[in-house]
Amino acid sequence: MDEWRGQRRIADDGPPGARVVIVGEAGGARERAALHPFVGPTGWKLDAWLMHAGLRRADCFICNVFPFQPDNNKIESVPRADLAVAIDELHDRLAGLTGPHVLVPTGNTALRALTGRPTAKITETRGFIERYVDRRG
Repeated sequence: MDEWRGQRRIADDGPPGARVVIVGEAGGARERAALHPFVGPTGWKLDAWLMHAGLRRADCFICNVFPFQPDNNKIESVPRADLAVAIDELHDRLAGLTGPHVLVPTGNTALRALTGRPTAKITETRGFIERYVDRRG
């Protein structure tokens, strides 16, 4: 899915050999304009968190489950079929990476996409570590 409703894809960002992968939900207006994930206020907050952890943005691979800005910035507005395609593509993109050791979902949509658990809640799984096996095995 390279376009959605006339929008261009918000590109993944970072080296494919990064050991840390940060998975967001979807882009907002600033991400749509820049075609990069986590820019503007969300990016500043992410950069601060990374710095606090002793990391830099360049140390991470950063992507979104849905690589476009949903209508009204609500992931619920994305038709289920479109979201399913985006989740399938996310797993393909993750399988193409060479170095991930830690995947960090940043919300319910990312957690659900990575775990396959449709009712998982990020607030109930903080600190929980789960094994992820990519499509390469």
